[in-house]
Amino acid sequence: MTKKTIAVALSLSLGLSGVAPAIPSNAAELPGDTGVVNEVSVATDTDADYQEQEAVQADNAVQAENLVAVNETNFPDEAFRKSLKETYDTDGDGYIDANAITIVKATRSGVASVKGIELFPNLQYLMLGGNKISSIDVSKNTELLQISMFDNALTSIDLSHNTKLKIFDFANNNLTSLDIDNNADLTSITCRGNKLTSLNLTNQGELEFLDCRDNKISELDLSKCEKLAYLYCGNNELHTLNLRNNTALKTLSCAYNYFEGVDFSYLDTDKLRTCEITPFKEQVLLNETNFPDDNFRTYLSETFDLDKDGVILNHDVKELRVSNKEISSLKGIELFPAITVLQCGENQLRELDLSNNKALKSLWCYENNLEHLDLRNNTALTYFDCRDNYLADEDFSYLNISEDNLRLTPQKVKVALTEENFPDEAFRNYLAEEFDPDGTGSIVRDNVKYLHANDMGIKSLKGIELLTNVYVIECNGNELTELDVSKNEKLATLDCDTNKLTSLDVSKNTNLENLSICQNNIENIDLSNNDKLVYLECVKNKIKELDVTNNFNLETLDCAENKIKELDVTNNTNLETLYCEKNKITSLDLTYNSFLKRLWCGDNEISDIDLSSCEMLTELNIYSAELTKLDVSWCSNLQKLYCGGNKLTSLDVSGNTKLETLDCYENKITNLDLSTNTELTCLDCSYNRLEKLDLRKNTKLNWFDCEENYMPDEDFSYLDKDNMEKCNTGNQHKVEDIYIDDNGTWYYMKYGENDKNATKLFKYEGTWYYVNKGIVDFNATTLVKHGNSWYYVNKGKVDFNARTLCKYNGVYYFVQNGKMDTKSVTLCKYGSSWYYIKNGRIDKTRTLCKYNNTYYFVQNGKMDTKSVTLCKYGSSWYYIKNGKIDKSKTLCKYNGKWYYVNNGKVDFNYTGNVTYNGSVYYVKKGIMQKKVK
Repeated sequence: MTKKTIAVALSLSLGLSGVAPAIPSNAAELPGDTGVVNEVSVATDTDADYQEQEAVQADNAVQAENLVAVNETNFPDEAFRKSLKETYDTDGDGYIDANAITIVKATRSGVASVKGIELFPNLQYLMLGGNKISSIDVSKNTELLQISMFDNALTSIDLSHNTKLKIFDFANNNLTSLDIDNNADLTSITCRGNKLTSLNLTNQGELEFLDCRDNKISELDLSKCEKLAYLYCGNNELHTLNLRNNTALKTLSCAYNYFEGVDFSYLDTDKLRTCEITPFKEQVLLNETNFPDDNFRTYLSETFDLDKDGVILNHDVKELRVSNKEISSLKGIELFPAITVLQCGENQLRELDLSNNKALKSLWCYENNLEHLDLRNNTALTYFDCRDNYLADEDFSYLNISEDNLRLTPQKVKVALTEENFPDEAFRNYLAEEFDPDGTGSIVRDNVKYLHANDMGIKSLKGIELLTNVYVIECNGNELTELDVSKNEKLATLDCDTNKLTSLDVSKNTNLENLSICQNNIENIDLSNNDKLVYLECVKNKIKELDVTNNFNLETLDCAENKIKELDVTNNTNLETLYCEKNKITSLDLTYNSFLKRLWCGDNEISDIDLSSCEMLTELNIYSAELTKLDVSWCSNLQKLYCGGNKLTSLDVSGNTKLETLDCYENKITNLDLSTNTELTCLDCSYNRLEKLDLRKNTKLNWFDCEENYMPDEDFSYLDKDNMEKCNTGNQHKVEDIYIDDNGTWYYMKYGENDKNATKLFKYEGTWYYVNKGIVDFNATTLVKHGNSWYYVNKGKVDFNARTLCKYNGVYYFVQNGKMDTKSVTLCKYGSSWYYIKNGRIDKTRTLCKYNNTYYFVQNGKMDTKSVTLCKYGSSWYYIKNGKIDKSKTLCKYNGKWYYVNNGKVDFNYTGNVTYNGSVYYVKKGIMQKKVK
């Protein structure tokens, strides 16, 4: 960066007030507890100083450039490096001219190290207040005029090379010594709030301003400081102070030293703007005489008596923060005149004397038992809070405090424990015992914040309207028929279970967060004004409608055992617990209840429920509803599932790997895969239709009941029954069975119920029976399909011996060996006739049929034993007589022609004469041609 650029940067930065070395106009009135008087405080003309700065800048402009890289090597501290870049490296080239820099300002910038400062030989003003610097080397910065390093962590500093130094401020560090013998030009010194035990000022003849308060300096020689105008040396260990040579003094503040008996009468107080010599430091004994209250005395000891010698200094006690410490007296507080802050709220103070604490600026004494308080001597007060005492009639108009800093109301009120106010004797006695232990006959209204009046036989809480500060009312198990809480607007919790209430108005209780009204006779309750409600319990009432749409903050809702038909919880997005079992609810929309963890909605009329938004659900109880299906695949955090008493035929819990309890009793579940539920400890699957169950992977199982299922052959021997709380595997049944009633009717039973839809064959005790609509039909003779076959049923049973025909749907079918035979080509006698069977039914083809090694002639579906005819079978024509092939040698007329038959069939190779019935006929190629004779 060029010198011209640096000059521009400096001109932009010199608007900082801390750079101008001038005493503020109110320097004489600077408070003793501020962090710093000013970054620079010296009796020098401001304009002249700025002219001096400009001259320095002009001198620098002609010096040779000394470019230094602003990097981590030269300036290791990032915050310091950043400050230098922003101020001097305006062109961003990463270099600055070290010779041109006369001012470094990085106040409250988080700087911990100023390594690299030695590279600035012409530095005059160093402003580093409010950082974290613990050490600094300014030996190379011999041109320094001013150093401001208040509020850091310095333990030492070497100023021996900075002979031109005029002003420094090291307030609120950890310096134990300060050598300024070589700094004769000093005009302003600020070193308060350190650990200095001495300060040598014999060479500081130019000194005008000195602030060395809050150290441990035991001796201070100011005889050479004849120009001194401002002196702040309070709260040190000084026993004497000679100011006879300091005639230029304008401000003197040296209180809280050991000056008792020291003569300051030679001071001309008329010339002093400020003269604070008193109060002196005094030792205060921490004994019962000075501080009668044990808790107050203990606090003082723990807070201020660090060396545990039983003595503290009055000046050390500037702030007392004793709120909520069960203190009944602050006697002894008058020994601490330096107190500026007193916080003593929430105690049992009945009186408070602050007449000697004139330095008091802020007072909190709320929630005590004060009936009178005089603050006329406390003219420094700027903040006052006395709420919740008995000061309603106290006049504080004399206080000069802004309205924003004044807290006077509310004040406590006493309520008489009379029969007129509280007619119910049991309630009145409770209030007396709980809130009037001294038997004064009255209670403090605002002290009554919690009422725990359970099971006391109280019939009326009349008078509760007088206790307007009550936050909690518990009145369970009484005989209340009415309850008026309209005046208790602060009420946050109301618990009135097990009474005789028929109604309750909470419309005025807009702060209500918890409401429990279980086991009453309430039919309706309006909650539209209770938008802060978090917890609502109204179990066992007669509520038909419950509107919670305005209760946006509701986290727990328990409305079980009422008469509710509809429940809208879509606005209750914070809901974590919902108990609504034993109502008449038909549906439940949980789309917006993504925080729901516990849901009990059983014993309703819910046939379907969507849990896709309930991923956080850990407990689900939906027993005895109307469910036919249940999808819990979304509920990966589910630990307890109760879904017994429904109509479920299946249940998939494979995705619920955290499941510990599963209760699915009394459903119609036929299969249950629990192989992934390795955390399962409790399982009740009794009264279902399970045909098998494998629990080998459920090694944590401790409670198990599967009775009344259909697993007679299931082997549970691998379970460690002796070490289980319960293991009931009894009463296993067959899936299918027959029940015979007293009238002899046979019922087909499946899963223990008569299956009226069943039409089938069923094997019972070795015999197959025909079940028709759930009953064995002993009158039926029919065909019944079973598997891939059709079986012949005769009088309700499968007849495996019958070889017959069975008419079914208008068609006769051939059966043998108990079922339809569609493969055999045979004859079957049915009635008095023999029928030709092919493809399982009567076939009307004209042919021959072999049966028992004999060929029979069939036509029109049955055997023909009367016709004498020919029948083609294969490639031959056979001679038929008496229903069989006849092997006679003769002629047979067929279709108007006579054919020659020989050995049972037409001989088409024969040509010759044939005798037939005494006549001779000429045959040619098997066919008769003419009669010969």
